[in-house]
Amino acid sequence: MKIAHLGATGYVGSRVLEEALHRGHEVTVLARNAHTLAARPRLHTLALDLHERSALLDALLDHDALIVTVKSRNFAPHTLIDLLNASGIPRTLVVGGAGSLRTAGGQDLVDTADFPAQWKPEALAARALLQALRDEYELDWRFLSPAAQLMPGARTGTFRLGADELLCDVQGESRISLEDLAVAVLDEIETPRHTRQRFTLAY
Repeated sequence: MKIAHLGATGYVGSRVLEEALHRGHEVTVLARNAHTLAARPRLHTLALDLHERSALLDALLDHDALIVTVKSRNFAPHTLIDLLNASGIPRTLVVGGAGSLRTAGGQDLVDTADFPAQWKPEALAARALLQALRDEYELDWRFLSPAAQLMPGARTGTFRLGADELLCDVQGESRISLEDLAVAVLDEIETPRHTRQRFTLAY
């Protein structure tokens, strides 16, 4: 499969890129600092970001899917949606944050009193992007919200999937490794199960 990837050099994106290449996909990385990636088989790099619309449209031609792991606060929702509409890319997956997931108390996680202030701008931006995508009924999109705790760890391939509610384990913790998040991203790209839906995962 030919996959375009916006944001592959970041904290989340670098793991997603590794998983995609590990599975044998051909990946075109679209990132401002794409030149920092070492040359590898099936890896193509273009120094672009979401605001270079014309060049991005050219770059997306003949790709089967687009993965977006750029931080949501770095662009307005209409910037991505306009690009998706104009490109006609067959399938898009956006990795957002956990902030818009509902807690057991019925609030979005970002609206709870204990939500860290330093993460709030990104969480609110991701929630706005999710709502903008939900207002689009023609685009083939899916939005992945990870567990509340996202950190480097093991690639187990074993986790639970959910929809709009924060998933917690028996200790009340909501966590997933970056490596298993990448597994879920590529699973969905290869075998779509959440077209025009948000989904989540956790241990």
